[in-house]
Amino acid sequence: MNVANIKFSLVLSLLVLLVSCQEQEFYEKEFLEGVGVEKPNVDNDNGGIVDTDNDNGGIGDTDNAGDTDNGGDTDNSGDNDNVADTDNGGDTDNGGDTDNGGDTDNGSDNDNVGDTDNGGDTDNGGDVDNGGDNDNGGICGTGELLNASDSFTQNEASAQKVDILWVIDNSGSMTEEQQALAQNFDTFIRDFITKEIDFKMAITTTDPRSRHNGNVIGNPDDLTSEAAANDEAKFLRDFSNNVQVGINGSGNERGLQTSASFMTKYPTFVRDDALLVVVYLSDEEDQSAEAPSDYLSGFQSLKSDADKFRAFSIVLLPTDTAENQWETVGSRYIDLAENSGGKASSIKEDFHTILGDIGGTIVDLLTSFPLTGVPANADITVEVDGVIVEDGWRYDEASRSIIFDDGTVPDAGSIVIVYYYKCGGS
Repeated sequence: MNVANIKFSLVLSLLVLLVSCQEQEFYEKEFLEGVGVEKPNVDNDNGGIVDTDNDNGGIGDTDNAGDTDNGGDTDNSGDNDNVADTDNGGDTDNGGDTDNGGDTDNGSDNDNVGDTDNGGDTDNGGDVDNGGDNDNGGICGTGELLNASDSFTQNEASAQKVDILWVIDNSGSMTEEQQALAQNFDTFIRDFITKEIDFKMAITTTDPRSRHNGNVIGNPDDLTSEAAANDEAKFLRDFSNNVQVGINGSGNERGLQTSASFMTKYPTFVRDDALLVVVYLSDEEDQSAEAPSDYLSGFQSLKSDADKFRAFSIVLLPTDTAENQWETVGSRYIDLAENSGGKASSIKEDFHTILGDIGGTIVDLLTSFPLTGVPANADITVEVDGVIVEDGWRYDEASRSIIFDDGTVPDAGSIVIVYYYKCGGS
């Protein structure tokens, strides 16, 4: 072969090789951009991309490019059984199986994670019997809640009797207060008169000097319910005159002492079947020698029923502002009043209101039944002659008494029983 023929053969071979390389590069680029998956096998039996045979799925074959059986065969390329098969790739039983991945019984099973019986069980976390049980953490603390009852036989005569001693400060600063008491006394006594309560009153001062200590002022016979019934105008006038005791008394006020001395000097003033009341009026602290509790015990000893004594005080309270240098808080008077079941009022307030309140409280006490214990809650039952009474009465916390309303007071001879709960030791 000559040189020219050899050169021609070499050029022809190079052209064939170049055409083959360009064809392969074309198909590779089309696959990568159009399909976006890995380069397929060129074997015609396995879906080769250059196979023009309709049976093998050539990439340009109309039957193969979109052939459901091969090129995009659901069974192979996108077969639900293999690529995205619900049973395998996203099979509810495996990948997201409710029983395994998010099984209510395991991942969020009410019995384990948020089970009402365990996590928030009412019997354990917030059991009323344990967390707020009256026996443990309730109103009695760690104490025991006990059943209690008090029984009374109604005696209408004794329920409507009251003996009242007025103890008036007669030191140099008391003119205005004595006048206010005299002018507003009618509001105090009105209910006593209209309800025909059997009362008697007496007046003494806070002056402890020997010739004045506990002495009665005026004539006590003029200050009784009988005197008021006979001549009400005279009765009111007599009280007004007698209660203005003057301002020449000792500046060493000892109201607790002088009231006790009065009881000793006039023992017949106290009727055992009547409520005994002492009312103190002073703008200075009591300076008696003994403790208020000692005087309380002494007054209670005068009664067969210690609960039939009450003290009331009209004095300077801790919340009041002293307007003069001699004014001081009447702590000892307040102590006696509150510990006897009475009350303390401010001497700075309107006397019309004060006296009306005190008078009303005393009248209520006359139709009340004092309990021996302190009720632990509002669960109180009142029984009259064997019949439970739902209405017409109330419990007064200050006096610890059952008080009947007008028109509902039990008749004389009635048996009244009060049932309630109390904490152990009260």
